[in-house]
Amino acid sequence: TLKPRANALGLKLQDVVGQVRQGFYGQEAQRIQRGRDEIRVWVRYTDEDRSSLGFLDRMRIRTPDGAEYPFSELATYTVQRSVSHINHLDRRREITVEAAQKDDTKPLLPIAQDIQNNVVPRVLSQVNGVTVSYEGQSRETNKVTSSIRKAFPLAFIGMFILIVLVFRSYAQAALVYSLIPLGIMGAVWGHGIEGLVLNMLSIYGLIALTGIVVNDSIVLVDQVNRNMLGGQKLYEAVYNSAISRLRPILLTTLTTSIGLYPLISETSRQAQFLIPMAVSVAYGLIFGTFTLLLVLPAGFLVLNRVRVHWAYLLGGKNVTPESVEPAFKERMQAEQLAHRENGCG
Repeated sequence: TLKPRANALGLKLQDVVGQVRQGFYGQEAQRIQRGRDEIRVWVRYTDEDRSSLGFLDRMRIRTPDGAEYPFSELATYTVQRSVSHINHLDRRREITVEAAQKDDTKPLLPIAQDIQNNVVPRVLSQVNGVTVSYEGQSRETNKVTSSIRKAFPLAFIGMFILIVLVFRSYAQAALVYSLIPLGIMGAVWGHGIEGLVLNMLSIYGLIALTGIVVNDSIVLVDQVNRNMLGGQKLYEAVYNSAISRLRPILLTTLTTSIGLYPLISETSRQAQFLIPMAVSVAYGLIFGTFTLLLVLPAGFLVLNRVRVHWAYLLGGKNVTPESVEPAFKERMQAEQLAHRENGCG
């Protein structure tokens, strides 16, 4: 608002506002052509002179006759909130609160949970008719989680069906799947050892770990079935399979885990997003493999013992550990078919 002295000096409000804008925001002085590029030259106060409102009071305003007077002698001003935009979401007024992490190396999940559990309830208790929705990374995380909940069970069931078709046994497929929690347990312990919190990338690593553990289990169980098809007894087949598959499984596990360790030990900002996934795969694979080599052969024998007792309860008389195995039945069918072909010949 102009003071009477400004009116007496022939100044208008537009003149004062224009000079304030030129000084703080700037004004184009000239344009310079350099080849194909056009350079615009702007003139305004330095950063130090534009850093506070105190300089506005000391700013010199030029009158039409060329004289200069301090701004505080010619006008007054008030500071107030400017007109804000009214945004709507689902036909309701919306206010967006955004934040960025000060330290990107720290996990986001505990911070978001603290805001959701402690900060937001205190705010909502002081207002009425206000609801909160979590957007940004939280919303994307929820979308990915929802997608995984729909897709992963289908993949899980599909893998189980394929294993059943290969082994021709629901029990052996269930035995293979029973080792998945052991690998997940190792991945969780790995996060504790590395001082990390489980997040969405950790879940991606757990999904990859599931496939690796299942693959190692299939290799060992398939070798047992192959040995029994070759005529070996149950205990001999399990023992020889564990011995023959020990080196390939260990080498695969160690090379994968050692190859991931440089990424786990990386301290750069870019690597922080991939470290949880690498920890899930590396630690889960190490723990899952060593437990697999011990638990799977023992579990195979326990499963065989259950089959023997079940067959005996159903009326079987000459029940042997080999006779209840699908591989033994397949071998007997192949021998009978070969005998029939030879008899016909």
